[in-house]
Amino acid sequence: MAEGAARNKYGDIPEEAVEDIKGMSAAVENYGNFYGQNVFIAAGGVLLIVGTLNELGVQVTEKEVANASIPIAIIAVLLAIIQFRIYDKKIDRLVAKNK
Repeated sequence: MAEGAARNKYGDIPEEAVEDIKGMSAAVENYGNFYGQNVFIAAGGVLLIVGTLNELGVQVTEKEVANASIPIAIIAVLLAIIQFRIYDKKIDRLVAKNK
């Protein structure tokens, strides 16, 4: 989908850019999966954290773990936006160089 969007914006793009776009798409998916799971209280990762902490004697709830993940998720989104802006400029230069 990201490759299609890039082809729609730029037309023909170099193979190097295509591979970079694929890599960035995979990274974005990982961001979403990791932070999306940690913020959702019924996700397996949150339940594992709660279970482990409770076994160690630290009493926490799923909601507390999810709430603690929200600030980090927000920071990750902001950093990802910066990363995407920088990457978009890189693709602009790469396409301009190859035309």
